[in-house]
Amino acid sequence: KEIINLKKLINEINLKQSSQHNNNDIYLLDIKKIIFIKFLNNKSIDDELSLLNSKVDENSIHYIDKIRMLKRELYFNFDDVTKEFKVLTNDYLIENFFKNKENYLIKFLSPIINVSPSNNKLYKNKDVKLLKEAKESLLIKDFETCISKLQNLKFTSENLEIFKNKIKIYYDFETNLNNLIWLEYLKLAFNYLFYF
Repeated sequence: KEIINLKKLINEINLKQSSQHNNNDIYLLDIKKIIFIKFLNNKSIDDELSLLNSKVDENSIHYIDKIRMLKRELYFNFDDVTKEFKVLTNDYLIENFFKNKENYLIKFLSPIINVSPSNNKLYKNKDVKLLKEAKESLLIKDFETCISKLQNLKFTSENLEIFKNKIKIYYDFETNLNNLIWLEYLKLAFNYLFYF
């Protein structure tokens, strides 16, 4: 679905560029959407960054450089991250709920069943609640909140730290891209105010 939306956005940008070649600011949000989708899918964003580089102020180029550095750190895609989160949650639940139980049937079945928190909003265990909230934040791509929820967990593991670093890459990328776009819009608004 995201690929189809991406193709539509690319076609819209091409149409806008051919019909209004002189108006550079029109495409910034469309370019941002394309870059964001491609970054999440670990696809090349070089062409879009080059296009963006040609449209932004020279003082904003450092954001593009930072985005390029973050892209080099990326070795995963968003689907991989969501699957990894599911595995982390499952491992936590098995470790903390099944391994501590004396029931031998549960201990026997725990390696072969998939465990996840219910859709219930009330949890007695704070970590389970935080994991559920982190999952919801991850699915809507609210990386800042997801990181915050994961930082508040009482348990830690090497896999959890690796996972948090992956989310941090997404968060840093999104922050730099947003800063770049909004600086350009502020510059355009400033120029507009002094033009009239």
